[in-house]
This record gives sequence, C-alpha cells and structure tokens, in this order.
Amino acid sequence: MTPVLKATGLGMTYAGQFVALRDLSIEIQARERIAVIGRSGAGKSTFLRLCNRLLTPTEGRLQLDAQDITHAQGRELRMVRRRVGMVFQQFNLVSRLTVLDNVLIGTLGNRRGLALLPSLWRQFSAEDRAWALHCLREVEIEHLAMKRATELSGGQQQRVAIARLLAQRADVILADEPIASLDPRSAEQVMNILSMINETHGVAVITNLHQVDVATSFAHRIVGLREGVMVMDTTADKLDDTLLEHLYGDQLSEAQVETKPHTEAIHDESHGRMNHAAVPQAVL
Repeated sequence: MTPVLKATGLGMTYAGQFVALRDLSIEIQARERIAVIGRSGAGKSTFLRLCNRLLTPTEGRLQLDAQDITHAQGRELRMVRRRVGMVFQQFNLVSRLTVLDNVLIGTLGNRRGLALLPSLWRQFSAEDRAWALHCLREVEIEHLAMKRATELSGGQQQRVAIARLLAQRADVILADEPIASLDPRSAEQVMNILSMINETHGVAVITNLHQVDVATSFAHRIVGLREGVMVMDTTADKLDDTLLEHLYGDQLSEAQVETKPHTEAIHDESHGRMNHAAVPQAVL
C-alpha cells in the first residue's frame, strides 16, 4: 500500500548551523493515528512543519501519495497544504470573523482562478455554508456558528480550527501541540474529536504531544525524537519505562504527569490570544 506521506533521509538545518532534524525516514499510511513525543527542542514541530511544507527540508525527500513534494512551489505547494492541513497550539483563527466564516475559509483551498473571487468578499454559496455548518456539527459547536471567534473559550477555538480542516477536506491532519494551552477537560474533548475524525473520515492524524499518557491513549503508533533523531517507532502497548528513559532522560517525570479532566474553566484571554492576520495555509 502506498503511504500517504513518506519521508526519506529528511533533515533540517537552520541558518546553516543549528541541526533541528537529521536523517529521518518514516512511512505514514492513511487512517493512521500517530503521536510524536520527545523532549522540548527534539525536532517535533520542525518535523510537522516539513510534512506540509511550511518548511523546506535542507536534506532528504518528502512524498505525498508517491509524488515528490520536497521542493513544491506555487500551485503544487497550495495543493500540498490543502491536503495536509495543520492545527496549531494558538488556533490561528481570524478573530474579527464569525465562527462560520472562519470555517468557510477552509473551502478556499478547493477554488481556482475566478471561482475564488466571490469568496474573498465572503460571498459563499448555500452549498458551502451547509458544508461548513456540517463540519461544525461534527465537532459539536454548530450552535456557536454566528459568534465571533474572540467570544469562544480556548477549547472551542481549537474545535473551530479542526472544523476548518474538515471543510478543506484535508487527507492528513497535523496537530502541533494542540492541547498545550487548554485546561484538562477541553484537552480531552479536542483529543476525542481528533480520534473521531480519524475513525469516521479515514484521515491520518499526526500530533505532537508533551504528555505520555495522552499520547498512549490517543495513538496507535508512537514516534520518539531526541535531539533531531528518530530513536523510537513503536506501538503504545510496547512503550515501556526503558524506552521512555532513553527518550526523555531527566525530563521523564514532567512527561509522565497525568491529565485529569475537570469542569471547563472560564475563558482566559491568555488562552484565547489569536493572530489577526492568520489564514489557513491551504490558501497561501
């Protein structure tokens, strides 16, 4: 079976000096659910940003459905970012728009040429709006469709970001520390939604996670990075203390702190901070 994503000897060196990732080779199949774990600075975020070409690798080769996308540009790069979508820790919603309009932005990646123009003035078709509402229903926040993004809690904003990827019909979802700024209950809800999307839509989901217990309960497959090198590619049931000690060293106790759900906290502005200029990478 052809992997949906394949990296061969992938490497990333910043400014010709700092080696963030080296000689990473991995095959990712459709419908897989993968957690990438490791110490801070291990190269986890760099790996995800290479996968949808927010970064261009300095070494190696990257393929999407056997098509080489290592140096994709222009229209080909836009196709890559439509099919391989990304969820960020800080949500990247457009704060002045409604929840519905934020999700409708996800449909822009499927438009070309003159067909894009009406959407730039928020003139979406009835079909587009129905699809966006369906995506919001999937993540259980359809009732918030007409609220401004700034009115939502951190967990709700992250669900909007996931709905936007559903709207763009991404084949792969990359989630870069998607629950790092959320309270435990919101974090649990977001991870459950990512699991649901993986199971019901057949979308491969690859997420960087800090806490080992969340990674093992979420993922079929655990990939471990240390100092830019992949030192582990195993299943959750085979992840033992010996492997974890090798991966985390003196940071192991921090990674093993369990997250216990509790009532969702009142919205904290520090969790809801957004980038006003942010738009999904599918339309860049």
